[in-house]
Amino acid sequence: MFPRADVAAVVAAALVVAVWAATVAWRHREERGAVALATLLMAAAWTALATLGGFTAEGADQLLVWRQLRQVGFVVFAPAFLLFCARYAEVDRLAGRRTVAGLGVVAALIAAGIATTHLHGLFYGVGEFRLVAGVPRADFERGPLFWVHILYAYVLVATGTVLVVRRAIRTRHLFRRQAAVVVAFALVPWASNVVAVATPSAVLVDPTVVTVPVAGALVAVGVYRYRVLDAAPVARGIVLDHIDDGVLVVDHDGSLVDYNRTMWRYLGPNPVGKPVRELRSDPLSEYLAAREGPGTVEASNLERRPDDADDEDDADDGDGGDGAVDSLSLLDATGETRTFDVRRSGMTDTTGAELAAVYLFRDVTKRREREAQLRRRNEELDRFAGVVSHDLRNPLAVADGYLDLARETGEANHFERVEGAHDRLDAIISDLLALARTDEPTVAPVRLAESVRGAWRHVDTASASLSLDVAEDVVVLADSARLDRLFENLVRNAVEHGGDDVTVTVEAGDDWFAVGDDGPGLPADLGEAAFDEGASGDGGTGIGLAIVRSVAEAHGWTVEVDEAATGARFVVRGVERRSSDEQ
Repeated sequence: MFPRADVAAVVAAALVVAVWAATVAWRHREERGAVALATLLMAAAWTALATLGGFTAEGADQLLVWRQLRQVGFVVFAPAFLLFCARYAEVDRLAGRRTVAGLGVVAALIAAGIATTHLHGLFYGVGEFRLVAGVPRADFERGPLFWVHILYAYVLVATGTVLVVRRAIRTRHLFRRQAAVVVAFALVPWASNVVAVATPSAVLVDPTVVTVPVAGALVAVGVYRYRVLDAAPVARGIVLDHIDDGVLVVDHDGSLVDYNRTMWRYLGPNPVGKPVRELRSDPLSEYLAAREGPGTVEASNLERRPDDADDEDDADDGDGGDGAVDSLSLLDATGETRTFDVRRSGMTDTTGAELAAVYLFRDVTKRREREAQLRRRNEELDRFAGVVSHDLRNPLAVADGYLDLARETGEANHFERVEGAHDRLDAIISDLLALARTDEPTVAPVRLAESVRGAWRHVDTASASLSLDVAEDVVVLADSARLDRLFENLVRNAVEHGGDDVTVTVEAGDDWFAVGDDGPGLPADLGEAAFDEGASGDGGTGIGLAIVRSVAEAHGWTVEVDEAATGARFVVRGVERRSSDEQ
């Protein structure tokens, strides 16, 4: 057993530690739970001071006074501990003002019972004074209020411990050291107090007087080293699970140690601890193995490009990344392919050695689709430039030439040629405007036969004839104005290139319709190039069939040349039919 001076030295050290730890916590009082922790540690310092005072007692009455003072500090322990745990675990409903007020009222009532126990004996009864190894002892009888207080305190401590343990279980792998410190703070003092209450004669001093300051010091160290009271590590798991970007953490030996909710669909069951080569998604496992594992594995579906940094300094941020962005396509559990921009950052210790690699996966599927669409539009603009520079200048040059002839000769027939050139300019400009439309079509049920007849009326068909092999009740889902434009250009194409007495035939099937003629047909080497801007025979603008393709694609349809037809025949597929009753 310890001699009296040694026991006093241990308790005095606990007092110093408690005051120091309380000061540390108070300096961080703006952080979660710090005020509750500081309050608990000051109460611990009070109990240590009262315990030291008890060493000077020379009788049972004096020792009872010091014991009463010590118990007042114990009364504060459990409520302060619960508030700290609730704040740490972000269960704010258990740390609100009403809870604090309720806990304060109960603590005040218990403290009043302790202070007056010499009058009623409800907390402590009589006890025989004696010295044990130089330490004053008196095993006072424990009254009903003592056991009520013990039960109440243990309920509070158990509740707080459950909150912290649950937080430790749910906390991400890399941050469990922080939670482990708090779990130790919960369990060690609780266990020591159980020993003191169950076997009071087996210990010289209640070990709770020492274990609470020591555990509090661990948390204080955690404030500086592991930031256990910082809201960022505490909420890190919640943040990771709610951000749209995927996050993977791979340790130095190539095993997966952490991930967020966005990435689970690519990992398979129970992925934590598995080597990256064993993950469910082959492209992902190949990619990570190529980046982290030994060997020269090359990842498929991978494109690497420099990071989009403003300058070279930004590209290398000193966090272990290589300044590159990888593009990776992955197939998720639903069968959908998504494209990600992947960045790697290294997590290092104080010596600069890399502990783990953090991968950030940003879903850029929609952005890549927009980029592809933008590239197509830019290509179309380039083609427009060719049409504008060539097809518009030609009729302008013709008009200027005949205008000069009219001035020189005074003959009126030259003005007819000028008028014809202007009409061609008007047709080209109208077609360009139609082709340049980028807004989404407004679809509604449209009777196909009515649209064909309307287009026929708006085109100068001369002596051509129409064969309409479409039932009157055939209804399609389309933008009426654009569908009319499509038929107008197909009819005009047939009339302009099919000959004077051409017959235009329109047919329809379950999900298609076709416009053909009995003319000479398309040149054998033209094929699908007929839909390119500028592809035209004599008399055309070179844009009509491009408009047909543009209208079809805007609706999600396809248009193709029927190369087996005798004349020119164009088939539009993917058309959605509707019942005639829906119009």
